[in-house]
Amino acid sequence: MRAPHVILGNGAAALAAIRAIRRHDRQTAVVVVAAESVAAYSPALLPYVISGRLAEQRLALTDRAFYAAHDVTVMAGRRAVEVRAAEHRVILDDGQHVAFGRLLVATGASAKGTSVTGAAEDEPLTLRSLDDARRIRAGAAQCQAACVLGAGLAGLEMAMALRELGKDVSVVAASGQILSRNAGPDEARVVQGLLEAAGIRFLLRRSVDGLERGSGARWLLTSEGDRVAADLLVAAKGAQPNAGSLSRGAGSTGFQAVDERMRTELPDVLAAGDVAMSRDALSGEPRAFTTWPSACLEGAVAGATMAGGKASVEGEIAFNILPVFGSSVAFIGETTGEARTPDTEVVVWRGSRPDRGVYRGLYLRGDRIVGAVVVGACRDVGLLRHLIATGAALSPRAQTEVLAGCGWGVLKGRYLPRL
Repeated sequence: MRAPHVILGNGAAALAAIRAIRRHDRQTAVVVVAAESVAAYSPALLPYVISGRLAEQRLALTDRAFYAAHDVTVMAGRRAVEVRAAEHRVILDDGQHVAFGRLLVATGASAKGTSVTGAAEDEPLTLRSLDDARRIRAGAAQCQAACVLGAGLAGLEMAMALRELGKDVSVVAASGQILSRNAGPDEARVVQGLLEAAGIRFLLRRSVDGLERGSGARWLLTSEGDRVAADLLVAAKGAQPNAGSLSRGAGSTGFQAVDERMRTELPDVLAAGDVAMSRDALSGEPRAFTTWPSACLEGAVAGATMAGGKASVEGEIAFNILPVFGSSVAFIGETTGEARTPDTEVVVWRGSRPDRGVYRGLYLRGDRIVGAVVVGACRDVGLLRHLIATGAALSPRAQTEVLAGCGWGVLKGRYLPRL
């Protein structure tokens, strides 16, 4: 098979690329190689499938009509095992060759494996696909106590989903705080308090020694001597990009560095979504932005590039929102403990009530906001994201207004901070 445009993957980046290609080119053939046979869906919604809040049939983002309307050929249930960039050729898992004019690698990521002494061959369970969600939900139906390894965003989302099912949930992590890649210790404690109030137990600064069985029960043993009930064991220890043969080589992280138009160093090969590293708008360094909004942005730019357009991504900022039992937490820009450099001032809104799950903190460098953490009222996160991404210089009064959440007041006839 031969096609001018070939896309590996069928997620957010791929769908955005298809739309962008067709805005510039209505005629050229487009082929999508999709590893799963189900309709495209957002992995971010899988915890809701586990908890039962979202039925599987509502998970689909598209249907066959979308591909028909955009004149796209889909090779479902097929996976690329090798990219021969010099030959402009992709080898699929059934041995078929697909020749391309331009190739977009948008294959997402897989969970990093972790082993636990005494666990079954398929344990700990991980969550990256619909099949994974089905396995976790089925396992939860047969247990009462669940143990989650990892206290990052993915681990907390799984813990909340299992807690919504009425399970006794414990989270075990080696780090000294939750959300170590997203927040500083102070903000992490606020979020942890919300989760503990909902019945989730945390055991931090622990390594795992193995599993112990007895009397029909099972416990996870930790380095601190804890025995944690673990009828169901799941892990969220990070993810690795599905870059396949592109990532081979000593020292490779698997991520593909791209320029502002999503082009890799390989001829006519582009990357977007969880496999790509684009430019961080704040640091200027390459970084992987593994979120849904970034995948959509990068996919749209990649599609435009493939079709001869001039769209570009000059820089991105980190942006994550975590729903927490009726509340929300937003992390924007540089918000980890490492961001607290000598030239960074962390200012907390005086109206914050951490014990009640209300918190607003800004990371400031001079007259610019470089990061923000909002717990509770997240209605103005769009404004905060814009201010951080554009590097807008704010007067002291404007900073005070933004810190207090008054920026969104324009909706009620009030003023926005003066930039």
